[in-house]
Amino acid sequence: MKFFKIYIFLILFALIYLFSYNRYVWGSDFREYYPFEAGNTWIFEMQMKQELRIERMERDQAEDSLDNVEAMKIIYEDGSYDCVIKDSDGVKANKAFMAGQDIYCTGSVPLNIFPFNMEMPKKCETFVSEYDSKGLLTGRFWVTIEIEFKEMEDITVTAGKFKDCAKFLIVKVGIYDNGNFWQEASITHFAKNVGKVKEIKKTISYDAEKGEISAVQYSFELKKAIIGGIVYGKKDQILNIKEKARYF
Repeated sequence: MKFFKIYIFLILFALIYLFSYNRYVWGSDFREYYPFEAGNTWIFEMQMKQELRIERMERDQAEDSLDNVEAMKIIYEDGSYDCVIKDSDGVKANKAFMAGQDIYCTGSVPLNIFPFNMEMPKKCETFVSEYDSKGLLTGRFWVTIEIEFKEMEDITVTAGKFKDCAKFLIVKVGIYDNGNFWQEASITHFAKNVGKVKEIKKTISYDAEKGEISAVQYSFELKKAIIGGIVYGKKDQILNIKEKARYF
């Protein structure tokens, strides 16, 4: 009986230590770490080029009529955008437009880029077709994404201090019909009710025609954000950037 009590105590101690250390319970719901609302805006500082990257959510009227989903466009400052939908499973990328190349992308099925109920690791895949501005098919590639929860961390960036951020390892791979491929690996932190606050990313790509491999690494840190009407970051941080100030 004494041994049984000690055994139970050790199990309880181990569970308490595990959950207090990781601050995470298997299968936790992370939907509050990806705020999905029109008008939400994030400004990131890209460390490699010392420039800003703006991501802004706007309602996607073309997709918003679908049953049981919310649809948004994540619009970037160069005019590119990602079409994403939210359902009970998570946030899924549906379509994309790359402004610099005038290329439209659409997947055979929406790619779950942020599952809400994460039993790690989470792997999803889709077949993507690329089209030019005239609607002509220009390429096809297979995309897989694998997301693994690592731990909870407190993160400090320009926009402020954020406690209990969920840290993920996210790996994406794209393989083209012509032999080209790319791989993107990132360590990304999401703060509750704020979204992405920090990301370190490395991309490797292979050009089959040239036989060349290239690699680039860069990082993003949240500089300022407006999420659900709440402002994160100091107002004077972007007052000298007139073309960005219209968002605030």
